[in-house]
Amino acid sequence: MTRQTLLTALALAAAALAGGAGSAAAQSSGAWNWDSAPTTPDPDVLTVRSRQAAVGNLDAVTDQSRFRFDWNGNATALPKVEGAATAAGNLQSIDTDRNLDVRSTQFAAGRIPGTPDGTAMTDPWMGGLGDGRFAVGTATAAAKADDVRNASVDIAATAAANLSVLSTAARAGGSTSATVGLTQVGKMDSSAAALATGTRIDSRVAGAGIDTAMSRATASAFGNVSSITVRAGVPGN
Repeated sequence: MTRQTLLTALALAAAALAGGAGSAAAQSSGAWNWDSAPTTPDPDVLTVRSRQAAVGNLDAVTDQSRFRFDWNGNATALPKVEGAATAAGNLQSIDTDRNLDVRSTQFAAGRIPGTPDGTAMTDPWMGGLGDGRFAVGTATAAAKADDVRNASVDIAATAAANLSVLSTAARAGGSTSATVGLTQVGKMDSSAAALATGTRIDSRVAGAGIDTAMSRATASAFGNVSSITVRAGVPGN
């Protein structure tokens, strides 16, 4: 089984709420393109040839604030308020049980000042990619939760220029390999912030022995990230 994802100019804000509705906003200002050729005549080899380019600024924000959940006297656990904001120039994710043969390029930067569309997407590809004319772009992610009552909170913000996650696992008793040529160019400032405040539970809920409200806020900012995992086959699995 093979799962492959190629995303460019990724700005996502998501909320998973127990019993309420919050606000989530994602926006990007720029231009992007990508092309991929993941087909191969060899059924045992997954061949990927991809190029991704994101030009501009990315912003993702999620705000899960001012939630109050009523306790009905029968609950044995607190509900949870979750929110995630992700801003990334390019994302490549591949998970397969075949041998991997990957040649990929990821480029993330700001616009080219003074050009009509800011990109100059001409031959050679993207005007040479690293020719110095591109301004510094931004990838900003922010997650917030405030004034949440009778619920736990788990929020996260992640920002990156380029992400590549490749994984191959051999079929039972077999072997596998990964041949990877990856170029990542990031001319982008990444920033992430996560803040959880004011999480509490009413005294009557605490007196009933319900779990204490927990808050977790995680912020991660990266330039270029590359992860390659090769797993051997396990007989019987």
